[in-house]
This record gives sequence, structure tokens and C-alpha cells, in this order.
Amino acid sequence: MTRKTIFNQDWLFAPEELPLDAPDDLFQKISLPHTNQTFSHNNVDHLDYEFISTYRKWFDYDCADLEKLVFLDFDGVLLACKVFLNGNFLYEHKDGFTPFSVDITSVLQTGKNKLTVYVDSRERDDIPPFGHLVDYLVFGGIYRDVYLRTVHPIHIQDLFVQTSQIFDHPEVICDVTLSNNSTQITLVAHLIDQDGNIIAENQTILDGHLPRVKFSSLPETNLWSLDHPNLYTVEVSLFKDDILLDTYFTHFGFRTCAFKPDGGFYLNGERIKLFGLNRHQTYPYIGAAAPARLQRRDAEILKYELGCNIVRTSHYPQSPHFLDRCDEIGLLVF
Repeated sequence: MTRKTIFNQDWLFAPEELPLDAPDDLFQKISLPHTNQTFSHNNVDHLDYEFISTYRKWFDYDCADLEKLVFLDFDGVLLACKVFLNGNFLYEHKDGFTPFSVDITSVLQTGKNKLTVYVDSRERDDIPPFGHLVDYLVFGGIYRDVYLRTVHPIHIQDLFVQTSQIFDHPEVICDVTLSNNSTQITLVAHLIDQDGNIIAENQTILDGHLPRVKFSSLPETNLWSLDHPNLYTVEVSLFKDDILLDTYFTHFGFRTCAFKPDGGFYLNGERIKLFGLNRHQTYPYIGAAAPARLQRRDAEILKYELGCNIVRTSHYPQSPHFLDRCDEIGLLVF
């Protein structure tokens, strides 16, 4: 089964580009999320965070299970980075706002492992948002979460859920992306309501064709709305010869959204007056490096203290913690 663990603790940081064999005493101890430079409450100069820095993490691993694949999942690094493990270059990522994964299986060793990430936080014309005029501060560092993920070679990479006919005959269609679909495996999917009850089940034998799961003839469902943000869950599991290989789940709501020619916005067929604000992922002192609790708190402030029913994300993909909290409390996201 997939094993995903948070990888935020016990990092080392140096605000300069150091050699791979540099001694640990040139670094300072930190935890993630991390900003490469702390700031005053105002008068921030973007040049203060535009430099290359070095992140290092030592970790132990047992490579006894040779059938598993091991990945490092980065939720966000500003603005570009190069990843090395045990002195081996593995991956370069050129974007500060999208997550990425690095396969470290081939160079992972039993015992001590040394992870090095060179983070380039300079403005670069080849990486958005730069290349023209930018009217906001981007900041730098490994500013979102990092995870260590161990999976079977046959595992679920993504699960995309769509709903239809939500008012009369609700249906759920799930497209499943697999790492390997060349062998015969069994896919078992459950639809779970907001109280944790399984309300539908689907079992499919896969033999090379595109996995698609459909739940039809469902009982009456509770809609996702601003006042009642009911969330359902689709959980998908893979089996081969009755052995569980992987499990993956995602949350969603039954709802319709539409802008109509009369100029109005309609949620579940009801016209809603939208009232919202723009939200940057920027905080005093720490720049963009806000932990999960602050990301969730921002959504709560927008909804409960500022009276918004929608938030516009300026101008990039934002933290999954923030977006998940919007789903949970009934805050629309544009």
C-alpha cells in the first residue's frame, strides 16, 4: 500500500550555493515550510530574497522491500530548484507554484541518505510569472510541504471525479490514472457520504483498458452549498490476486455552477450575489512560507470575518490546505 509521510522536519539551510560535500556546520537547522529570508512588516525589497540557497536533509531508509518505488513529493519551491540524492542529480523543476515528484528509488541506499536541494529564488524571464511586469512579491524557499511516498509499481496516480444529473438521477464518473495498466488487476471503488457511510460500490476487472468508474442509481444526495458544504468521498483500491496494492481517495461535492446570459451566477440553480476578495499567499515576516494552520485560517477569515462567499486566487495555484478548507466551509474559489 501507499505510505506517505510528512518530510518537513530536521532540514539544514544555507543562504548561499554550497558544494554537495560542504560540512553540516555551515548550515542552520530549520523546518519546512521555510522562507529563504525573513522580512520586516513593510518596506520589503525583492532583491533581499533573490539568491540561490542550499537545503540539506539527512534521513535513514531501509531498502529491504525492493519491489517498492520511492518518491519525494514537493508541494512548492520558489522559484526553481535542482534535486540531488547521495550526490546524484535527479531532477530540475522550473516553476514556483505547482507540485512535483522526484523518483529517488534508483539512488536510495539502506542507512544514511543525503538529500540536497538547490533553490534558485532569482527573477528569471524563462519562468512565470516573470518575463514581463509583475506587481507582487514572489519570495523564495521550500515554502510548502514535502512528503516521502512509497508505492507499489502498480499504483494510482490520480483520481478525477465528475458529477451529473444531480437534481433527479445523480451520477458520479471517476477517471483513474494508473502508473501501469498492462496487467490484470481489480479496481474496487466506494462512494462514501459525509457521515462516513458507504452508499455505493463498484468493482471492475482491468486488463489494459482505461479505468473509468461510474456510480448510477444513487440514493438522494445532499448538495454542496454555501451554507451546507456537504462533501462526499470516492475511495479507490487496487488488488492483484486478492492482494491490496494501493488505495487513493478524493473529496468532492454534488453541485452545479453557471454564469448565465442575464449576468447572474447560479449555484445549484439558485442565483447568488457574489461577494469576494483577492487572496495572495503572502504573510508578514515569513513571505509565502505559511504552515497548514495559517492556510486554513485564511479561508476562515475570508468567510466568517470578512463575509465573503468567494475568493479569487491571485495569481497562481495555491496551497492545498487553503483550497481544502474552502471546500469544507462553503467558500467558492475563482
